Amino acid sequence: MFKKIFSKELKYQFTSFTIVILIVSTFLFYYTQFIGDLKRWWVKPIPPRTHTEVLWEKKGDILILNNEEVIKSVYENMKTDYEKGYTLKIRGINRIYEKINDSEKVALKEIIEEFEDKSFDMNYDEFKNIMEKVDKALGGNTAYNEEYYRLCFANKESYEVEKKEYDAILKEDKVTNAYARLFADYIGIALGFFMVFVTGFTFVRDKRYSSNELIYTKEVSCFEYVGGKYLADILTALIIVTIMAGHATWLFHGFSNVTRDPISYTAFFKYTIIWILPTIMIVASLSYVLQIIFDNGIVPIIIQFLYWMYSSNIHHNQISKYIIRFNSIVPYSEFQPVEHTIFVNRIFYTLLSIILLFVAMKLWDIKRGALDGGFKIRKKAISK
Repeated sequence: MFKKIFSKELKYQFTSFTIVILIVSTFLFYYTQFIGDLKRWWVKPIPPRTHTEVLWEKKGDILILNNEEVIKSVYENMKTDYEKGYTLKIRGINRIYEKINDSEKVALKEIIEEFEDKSFDMNYDEFKNIMEKVDKALGGNTAYNEEYYRLCFANKESYEVEKKEYDAILKEDKVTNAYARLFADYIGIALGFFMVFVTGFTFVRDKRYSSNELIYTKEVSCFEYVGGKYLADILTALIIVTIMAGHATWLFHGFSNVTRDPISYTAFFKYTIIWILPTIMIVASLSYVLQIIFDNGIVPIIIQFLYWMYSSNIHHNQISKYIIRFNSIVPYSEFQPVEHTIFVNRIFYTLLSIILLFVAMKLWDIKRGALDGGFKIRKKAISK
């Protein structure tokens, strides 16, 4: 019976509208936040080829750039590309210098002359048009693309500082362990709330389809029924995250092929199990208990949202927060001071999830003893 309940719930979840909510929300966090950070700050720093080094300036919580310095840096890089015959291209999460052909050099020279004719006196629209012409002339996906030029010709720190940090990450984390922590941070935020749309209606759905009476009177244990559904709901989310972890690993595999730097191929899967799975479990367990008590799927969503708002705060990973926040790309030596606190948190919520699951089983067992919606001890089903 357990296997039948599990397979039926799993099939339902992957054909329901709620799975669309979970997939879309998680993918948006993955693409806009995690992939966005990879392309915003890049993985491996590359040495500057010009004398103009543009750094982001921090004013409060905002990073700003001096546009005049950016324009000057872009112009100098164009001239260097023309002289050396190579230009910076974006390939996935990599930045690679690729050779430009003769026709591209001619086009680049014309654009450099246009740049010089304007004597750097241009508004943003004019500068944007030049960037578009350069990117198109060099075959697209270049550092001059509007999406990338600020990210390629400006840095958070000097090259020497960024190189030192990357070397530490490479040595201590084999690159991907550091980025897997960032991955777990963003995906944990997404699943920390949107998972409730999958689990918040698991038992309310029985009432909607008028199957309560049939289920309550069948000879099926609470472990089989609640446990089967729980395992299916957990696996639903885990499959989605595992696919994204696989995609992230594939991206870094390409990075490793280009840079020849070794990576850990298990990092994203490891942090999925250690950091993200306990978050999935606690959301499922808590929503099970709440919907059985209130006989409603909206209440778990509201309560989960409030708890999510509290837990997703970036400051501290105290035991009262079920989401792990660590959105810094740093070597293991800088992560180590908070490692113990984080793993105590994960063990606590794993155990709490199991306890709440057994509470949900008991509540469901008690509730099915009364078909009129009240709570009283269940009579044994009549053997057939």
